[in-house]
Amino acid sequence: MNINRLRDQLDSVDDEILQLFMSRMELVDQMIALKNQNGVEPQAFPAREHAVLARIARQSVPGYAPYAKALFSTILNASYTHQSRPNHAGEGALVKEIRAALQAAPHCAFSPRPMVAYQGVQGGFAQVAADRLFPGTDCLQCKDYPAVFSAVEKELCQFGVVPLENSAYGSAGEVYELLRAHKFFIVRAIRVIKRYALLSRPQTELPGAFEVFAQPKAVGDCSAFLRTLPGARITVCDSDEQAAALALSSEHASAALVPHAFGERYGKEMRIQAVESKESVTRYACIAKKLAIYPDAKKISLMLSVPNEQGTLCALIERFAALEANLTKLESRGLDDSGRQIPVFLDLEAPLGSPEMLALLDELSYGPEKMTFLGNYAEQEDV
Repeated sequence: MNINRLRDQLDSVDDEILQLFMSRMELVDQMIALKNQNGVEPQAFPAREHAVLARIARQSVPGYAPYAKALFSTILNASYTHQSRPNHAGEGALVKEIRAALQAAPHCAFSPRPMVAYQGVQGGFAQVAADRLFPGTDCLQCKDYPAVFSAVEKELCQFGVVPLENSAYGSAGEVYELLRAHKFFIVRAIRVIKRYALLSRPQTELPGAFEVFAQPKAVGDCSAFLRTLPGARITVCDSDEQAAALALSSEHASAALVPHAFGERYGKEMRIQAVESKESVTRYACIAKKLAIYPDAKKISLMLSVPNEQGTLCALIERFAALEANLTKLESRGLDDSGRQIPVFLDLEAPLGSPEMLALLDELSYGPEKMTFLGNYAEQEDV
């Protein structure tokens, strides 16, 4: 027997599996109709699922049992999501909103100089991100992330710029929760390379600075550089402004480690030395109150909450893999306060307007995953 004949046999078995799967889904449709007649809402039955998977494992050849359980777990998940469609007819509100945004996308364009809110100080990384997204635009500085969202909510600003994640520290959980709470959307993103500078008074001799003032993240990003300052004492500060002020007013040899763009504000008073830091990149999102999809949008961002049960996260990934989506981010945040759900942040690249993708998002929007659609947008690289 040659390999081609074996492949032909595999194809025949696949055809039989497909026919059996379709027969099973027809039975699911009959169950849906029966539940609708009796006013029964679809719901998951973990005990039933566990019993089915246990039976499959017992009846499988021992070496194949894990694969058989994974296969049937996917089948059961497909059955449940199929049952979960509202009245099994029509598209949900989310998909209708996405379709409207996609239809308007070819005519969608950013204002040349919109009002933008960000958290932090002038010259900080958030302001750098805002300026690179919208060169020369007017910005509103905010004390914290809730204030950024409030400025957009009250329409004081058209957009807000907030961090989504950092290559060293992970996702900004607070920002994601604010996106969910305000029902805001990501309309653009940019990856900003964090470039630092050491500020010191002209008379301070480097690398012999006695004390270096810096924020905790600056210390982490520039740890290799700080080790090249023999005998330097690191003093952690609450802000870049505080670090610069302490270095400027200190009576002994000192310096401040701050974002390079921020340090340029002190060019007349202090010496600026560029710092080689380990590669640290922060993704910043441009957020808006209403869903808008602009040309060249490729990335899709979602927040989900999967049940704390064996195989649920794997089953979720399989559903996107079946659509040949390129998962670019998958991060879980541990159990929520109830101990029953696991929050998941997910980014992918896939055609949002494909019927298959819209159908999956439609199912997830009212399924147990508690999905929040965060947007479809383009992401630009730092220069």
